[in-house]
Amino acid sequence: MVSRRYLSLGSILLTACASLALSTEVLRAAGQIEFARDVQPILTRYCYECHGPDASARKAALRLDQHDDALGQIEPGDPSSSEFYRRLIASDPDTRMPPAEAEKQPTLKEIATLKRWIEEGAAWERLWSLGPLASVELPAVKETQWVKNPVDHFVLARLEEEGLQPAPPASKHAWLRRVTFDLTGLPPTPEEIDAYFADDSPEADRKVIERLLASPAYGENFARDWLDLARYADTHGYSVDGHRDMWRYRDWVIDALNRNVPFSEFTTLQLAGDLIDQPTIESRTATGFHRNAPINDEMGAIAEEYRHAYLVDRVNTTGTVFLGMTFACAQCHDHKYDPVSQKDFYRLAAFFNSIDEKGLDGKFGNAAPVMKSPTREQQHKLSELERRLHSYTKSIEKTLRESEAQLPAWEREATKNAPPQKIADDYLIEKISFDKLPLDSTIVSLSREEGESMLVGGRNNEALLSDGRSQLRIERPMDRPLSVSVWLYPTIKTTSLLYRWQAADGEQVELLQKGDWFELVHVSSVGEATSWEATSDAWETNQWQHLAWSIDPANPRETELWVRGERLNWSQPKSERQEEMTSDDSVPNRGETILQLRGLVDDLRLDGRRLSDDDVAILEGGNPIEELLAIPAEQRTQQQTERLVRYFARQKLEFFPELERQKQYVQDQLSVFRSQLPETMVMRERDAPRPTHVRIRGEWDRLGEEVSPGVPTQLFAATENYQNVGDRLGLAQWIADPANGLARRVWANRAWQHFFGTGIVKTVEDFGTRGELPSHPNLLAYLAEKFASDGDMKDLHRMIVSSATYRQSSHVGREAYQRDPENRWLARGPRLRLAAEEIRDQALAACGLLVQEIGGRSVKPYQPAGLWEELSIGDEQFSAQRFTQDHGDRLYRRSLYTYWKRSSPPPNMTTLDAPNREICIAQRSRTNTPMQALVLLNDVTFVEAAKVLAADLQKRHGEDNEAAIGEAFLRIVSRPIDADELALLMQLHEQELARFQAEPEAAVELLSLGETSVESSPQLAALTVVCHTILNLDEAIVTP
Repeated sequence: MVSRRYLSLGSILLTACASLALSTEVLRAAGQIEFARDVQPILTRYCYECHGPDASARKAALRLDQHDDALGQIEPGDPSSSEFYRRLIASDPDTRMPPAEAEKQPTLKEIATLKRWIEEGAAWERLWSLGPLASVELPAVKETQWVKNPVDHFVLARLEEEGLQPAPPASKHAWLRRVTFDLTGLPPTPEEIDAYFADDSPEADRKVIERLLASPAYGENFARDWLDLARYADTHGYSVDGHRDMWRYRDWVIDALNRNVPFSEFTTLQLAGDLIDQPTIESRTATGFHRNAPINDEMGAIAEEYRHAYLVDRVNTTGTVFLGMTFACAQCHDHKYDPVSQKDFYRLAAFFNSIDEKGLDGKFGNAAPVMKSPTREQQHKLSELERRLHSYTKSIEKTLRESEAQLPAWEREATKNAPPQKIADDYLIEKISFDKLPLDSTIVSLSREEGESMLVGGRNNEALLSDGRSQLRIERPMDRPLSVSVWLYPTIKTTSLLYRWQAADGEQVELLQKGDWFELVHVSSVGEATSWEATSDAWETNQWQHLAWSIDPANPRETELWVRGERLNWSQPKSERQEEMTSDDSVPNRGETILQLRGLVDDLRLDGRRLSDDDVAILEGGNPIEELLAIPAEQRTQQQTERLVRYFARQKLEFFPELERQKQYVQDQLSVFRSQLPETMVMRERDAPRPTHVRIRGEWDRLGEEVSPGVPTQLFAATENYQNVGDRLGLAQWIADPANGLARRVWANRAWQHFFGTGIVKTVEDFGTRGELPSHPNLLAYLAEKFASDGDMKDLHRMIVSSATYRQSSHVGREAYQRDPENRWLARGPRLRLAAEEIRDQALAACGLLVQEIGGRSVKPYQPAGLWEELSIGDEQFSAQRFTQDHGDRLYRRSLYTYWKRSSPPPNMTTLDAPNREICIAQRSRTNTPMQALVLLNDVTFVEAAKVLAADLQKRHGEDNEAAIGEAFLRIVSRPIDADELALLMQLHEQELARFQAEPEAAVELLSLGETSVESSPQLAALTVVCHTILNLDEAIVTP
């Protein structure tokens, strides 16, 4: 007797076979199977986890992601003879694949698809995104009159295939608002609207597009998207989340986009701008792309663990931004779905492993490597100051050369005993004789760890007795040069601190005396130490001796030091960086101090200019000119002769002292200006590369096989030039190679996403087997191939916004919407909620408050009080712990320039889906929440914008409220108001006017919000409410 169990199983199999046959017939009617579209997603979903790229998880040594392995299990044309198919439908649970216990099982329709594929010959294709670029023919379409450019051929062909019609064109007002926001992030002005409608020429649209592409706001708008990808912020992140200076990188991005830098250059400079031939300030600034990531400096953290985290971030970001691949899946093991091995991951990491950085850094400012990055205006000013200094130097040298011939005649006029020389007091800061305590000075103060300072007999009257626990503190502008002249009586050969300059960011300069040699040390704000040494046989203990030095903290390498009138020579500089294992908690003690030593101190003089050899000789009490005149001319050195010529030039030529003063003035200006130049974090290679290892299971401290830098050639078959690439420049060239189809597809897709809200490939960050297939494969291929030919980003954007596809109305009937709710077939135009920055910028632009200045330091507009403080670690020693709001124009800059603190980003923007930028973000969310409505209703920015707009309208239209409301509507919504809309808003105005007339204090309270003051009145308050209402309309926060 046959068991009930087998009868049941047989029934199931009969049913399955019948269903399978039916499914196969349905599929046959649907057209030929395509491997990339129909088959590979099934294999990825059910097979690759055990039979895919990940060698560690692979079972039965079988790969179904590779042609040869997979077809070894398949008999093309014959499913029943294919082991692959037999296991797929096997009734024996020990034989069936996927195993019966697997959580995911293919559906009958999916099994039918695989069967049909085998029947049709089991055609195999490589992953669609990795194929080479090729020219694509424009498809034939029926409605040729609708087509405006090549984009429309591909879109219309798909619509006709689906039996759909394009939507009618958007109205001129709607199109102008859409294209203006999409290209500049700002609304069209009433003047721009009028100009567009006044232009009846066929070129009207083209003129608008060209004007917008040429606008500086274009670069600002597209920089917003890029800064999300580059994880740009103004703070380091992690627990302290202190301040960093990266705004010069942000400004570089804006400028590069406005200049339409080609894709290859845009990519290369950001990945390796420091490694190109003849790198510039701009190219090195661009490398901030991979310095934008969070950096930690928590006390007790392990440096190497976090340095490894920075490497991982760079690999993942590079994969997302330039290659559209999820490299993160290969950090711990081979990628389970895409052709990227764990070794590939760490070979990419090796490109970034030799950046000269520490794992823990940035406690008090930027983290190394850093550089001075002057703006173009600052570079021009710097060049001008250097030119003037060079001109004065040349004039002085020319005068001295011409004067040398007159030296014999001048000498004959000079008396045998030259009059005593005096040092000029033009730049004197202070003179102290130490004849009494406390010191009678507002500039120099005496500080001591404990006890009281003492005076004893000195060179002249009294001297300060110093036992190493006292020092002199100088209060003066710290960005200027300083010269010190002092008499010392050292009592012991021990290390003495002669000079220390320390800034709030930790940068410091020290001059130390160690026995008979001296050391000058400069430590940058990021811990890079440079030192110089000099020896002096003249230095003695238990004797009075004169010491002098001239130092400029902004340029310490030019420090000059004299001992007993002899100028010392510095050694070649030595540089080092401490690779600390754990963070310390030291706090910079900002200020300038001198003379912490053991011995006597007397006759101190401070000057705000550099000293000369003659100055030092005079300060030591000598008469250098008399001594030089006593030397026969033929026995003088060249240096002695030059000193005499300079002396006589000062005495005989009236213009010469002024020439020297002008040179000194320009030198001082240059020194101060250089100290104020902005600093930015950049990439820079170490002298000795670090070895790179595969990390077992991705754990930072478990080292596996050592690997060298290398690119995943399976993603793009590189030429010989890049096959054995060894540095970041080679990596950048490999990515930017015009033949790299993956990189070009990713870029073209991201451009499409900007304008339509969704990419042709919806998963913009994943072009692998788990990502979605392109909705219009040939369109993406066409755009990528065209983009590869010239790398022209503006031309790509021009083509998209010039198309009839983009021009369509977003308003369609219910049936059309339900057939394609996500608009993947593009049968209507895009209607998208504005980005957070665009919503705020629109409000400021509509009321006239927006300050359209390009670039500069980040600004801090309004935000609720206490947010930063709530997250602060409560220590004033760290930066960016307390929010200090800006004022004036800095309140009304474009939102792109708003200060971005990772642990507490601008709340009005994060509510509207702006990211915190801790990681690379390829696509922002677009949500619709009650909190967003509350922001638009209550945030000071929007209330103030409504108030200022109302005041301007009242000034322009007086009591004509209909005209005022009509203009407000046009400024905000970019179209004329309809009669029924005007009636509703007029009704609101009358209602609010009555309320404010009854409660004038409510009008005062409303109109007091924001720093822009207006004269309070019930009429203005009522109009403010109307303007605020328009700002809150759905139509005001979307592109139509």
